[in-house]
Amino acid sequence: MGDHEANDSGLPGRRRTIVVLDVAESVRIIERAGQQGARAVQELVNRTRQDILPPYGGQFIKSTGDGMLLAFDDVPEALSAALAARKLASQLNEAHDAEARIRLRAAISLSDVVLDDLDARGAGVNVAYRLNGSAEPDQILLTDEANERLHPALDIATEDLGDRYLKHLSEPVRCYRVREPPETDRGLAWAAPSEDVLRPSVAVLPFRTDGHVDGNLDVGDLIADDLINALSQLGDVRLVAHLSTRKARQRTASAVDAGRALKAEYVVAGVCHVLDRRIVLHAELSDTRRASVIEHFRITADLASLASDESPVVLELVNRIGGALLARQAQLAQRSALPSLAAHTLLLGGITLMHRLSRRDFDRARVLLEGLVERWPRLPTPSAWLARWHLFSVIQGWSADPVQSRQAAHDACRRSLDLDGTSSIALAVAGSVQIQLSQDVDRGIELYETALHHNPSDPLAWTLYGTAHAFKGEGLAATDASHQAARLSPLDPMHFLYDCHAASSELAADRPEQALLLAERSLRANAQHLSTYRVLAIAQALCLRNDAAETTVKRLLALDPSQSVARFLKQSPSAAYPIGQRFARILGDAGLPLK
Repeated sequence: MGDHEANDSGLPGRRRTIVVLDVAESVRIIERAGQQGARAVQELVNRTRQDILPPYGGQFIKSTGDGMLLAFDDVPEALSAALAARKLASQLNEAHDAEARIRLRAAISLSDVVLDDLDARGAGVNVAYRLNGSAEPDQILLTDEANERLHPALDIATEDLGDRYLKHLSEPVRCYRVREPPETDRGLAWAAPSEDVLRPSVAVLPFRTDGHVDGNLDVGDLIADDLINALSQLGDVRLVAHLSTRKARQRTASAVDAGRALKAEYVVAGVCHVLDRRIVLHAELSDTRRASVIEHFRITADLASLASDESPVVLELVNRIGGALLARQAQLAQRSALPSLAAHTLLLGGITLMHRLSRRDFDRARVLLEGLVERWPRLPTPSAWLARWHLFSVIQGWSADPVQSRQAAHDACRRSLDLDGTSSIALAVAGSVQIQLSQDVDRGIELYETALHHNPSDPLAWTLYGTAHAFKGEGLAATDASHQAARLSPLDPMHFLYDCHAASSELAADRPEQALLLAERSLRANAQHLSTYRVLAIAQALCLRNDAAETTVKRLLALDPSQSVARFLKQSPSAAYPIGQRFARILGDAGLPLK
């Protein structure tokens, strides 16, 4: 059914965040201030509709006389809009007499609703209205489920008010109020931001087993547990604990409902058929917010393979789930307005689009990453990836002002490290900027080693560390690091880049045949990466495939006619070492212009 599902009314509905916002004691204000009071309320409604809703992706459903019914795709944007409306009311009050001054109150709920041109219907709408009626002036209240979507979003602290019994509702509503920071802390980081917001949450439900296995082994449950363990090692996603997923699965037959109960944005569920010592696994990755299946997986294997330390079924699942998640983030990032996108979509979508190396996607990636930096200015990771974007713009020759882009890369690195000097991604990107833009290989290696000291499982730090050793011709250290990166990066959108770096390491280790295979695989995944063409041409020449090397150089020049041996020697960090001088001669012999 795509993004729609049935709500409690039986009509097709969509998961939305509902905001009821109105003026407290509006009748008294209009009685005392007359037309001035009525105009003040109307001006607030008009300005909110025109100026506040568009930046946050809000939908104006209807006016309620002294307030508004609004809808948003997610809670952080809804709360931001409510806070902005309250600030607007305070600004408008400066031009009004004391009797006409308005104070807002708001309630936010998350529910399946039916929207049309005139109204919104659903249980969540009723809850929001009732909760709003219980709010005090200037107060913003949230339901339990809406509050869960905020942690730790927007640096907003909330306070649990417990169960609140509301008129015409048979069950109490657990609610929270938005807390104001102490006066001495205004403008400061009074709620510590967490990088958890940059990782999508995933629940892996126990797979149902269909078929008999000796010893009553529950194969589906075993695969699900192994999958959770494998995904939890990566750090790219937030995994719901397997004990929680078992309980949620027992309470509901719907995978999406179980995922929502677990506060997961994505859920994996399926069935494992056991047939003559073979297993056939059918699994689905679903988006719980949109109640839609993202991708279906069918995997077959020998039953005995599940006993291995690295089960091929689990490895394939990890790779396919990772690829589907990244494709989903890129799809959402390409077509949706920034205010409607979750932080993890801005990040993963930005990284994925940046590494596709098409100009349109590359430019969109900058918009996403800059939006993420603006939304989360105190997290180091967004600034680090923005620095890498500026680095790529220089390497690819796409920057209109290379000097400015170099400075922007250095500035973003400095900002990221100032926020967290132990962040492995900040240190890794800073190392690559030092090597690529400042030609300081030794300093880059120091930064990579520091990154790996703080996070030995960072695949980007490992692959860049290997390339740095390759620049110096240290083949053994280069290939060891590249192999480690490959083991740690199944959810990475940069496989083509890892293959290119690994190919460089194989060249440094004097294994051109292996380098050739890796470079060819890298170009099959991304035919726009200029460095890979140079690596491939060198590998082909060293394998005595001179005609192929000349063809590869021609393909490189077709993509960037400004490529030359002189430019390679100027820009490549390897130029300061004998290996770089040797590679420059090989590229010249293959037809790369000298100047």
